[in-house]
Amino acid sequence: MTDFTGHVVATDRGKVRGSATQAVVAFRGIPYVASPVDQIRFAVPRKHPGWTVVREAVDAGPAVPQGPSRLERVMGPRTPDWNEEGSLTLNVWSLRQALEDEAPRPVLVWFHGGGFTSGSGGWDWYDGARLAEAGNVVVVTANYRVGPLGYLYLPQIGADNLGAQDQAAVLRWVRDNIASYGGDPRAMTIGGQSAGALSALSLALDPTTGGLVRRVLPGASRRRIPSKPPRPPRNTSACWTSPVPQIPRRPFSLFPSGGSCPPTASWRLVSRARATRPLRCTRCSAASVYPKPGNRRWRTGP
Repeated sequence: MTDFTGHVVATDRGKVRGSATQAVVAFRGIPYVASPVDQIRFAVPRKHPGWTVVREAVDAGPAVPQGPSRLERVMGPRTPDWNEEGSLTLNVWSLRQALEDEAPRPVLVWFHGGGFTSGSGGWDWYDGARLAEAGNVVVVTANYRVGPLGYLYLPQIGADNLGAQDQAAVLRWVRDNIASYGGDPRAMTIGGQSAGALSALSLALDPTTGGLVRRVLPGASRRRIPSKPPRPPRNTSACWTSPVPQIPRRPFSLFPSGGSCPPTASWRLVSRARATRPLRCTRCSAASVYPKPGNRRWRTGP
């Protein structure tokens, strides 16, 4: 149920009122789970108790507890604004027209970066108003627990990658509520930057959340998605010249007894292709032991 005049939207926990620009309505600081404080600091996400009056969703909630952001070098410094109470919130940007017509828009859920140690979906770095207007989509950003509060693995106290579980709770909230904001929960794209990109890939591959995801849009991530099935393991024994010599473990015992150079001589790999040839001394060319498979360079000596 949506009150178009006052931009009031009903969620499963209560009603929220957003703020509008000319074309976009923003709903900031909406709790999607209970605040991780006191006895549930290291607990899995718990359902928020809800509220009875209309909640003003004008300002983003505080960031989760964290140290200085590693992103400040490229995105500018920030004044610390974290607080455990009220930190697990999300933000929604929707076109005014999307709230009024009956044509659901695709949804983009964007997770912030910060090396899993810092960041907030409520910071102005991730304001989704322009993207919502330009792409005709509903944009969602969210906070999730970071650092030891989010990625400590200590099952005996309940800590088990809680940041990832927070992100999964965000997707479930979107599934259950985004239709009220003019979004289509069946057309959900998840993405992110840096740590957020890794999170998006993990959520898409997780059997418990993968069914909620239609597309993935990772940005600035070092993880690669293979375009082909992985190759079977290669028989690395072919990289060794038969018979394979026994490599002594003593220092300098790798050097051949017949060489004319002292143990301080430098050694180099003559052939870089598949490492199939032995190491040879750069002075007298005496052969040494064979390198390990896959090594392209291997030098010993001072």
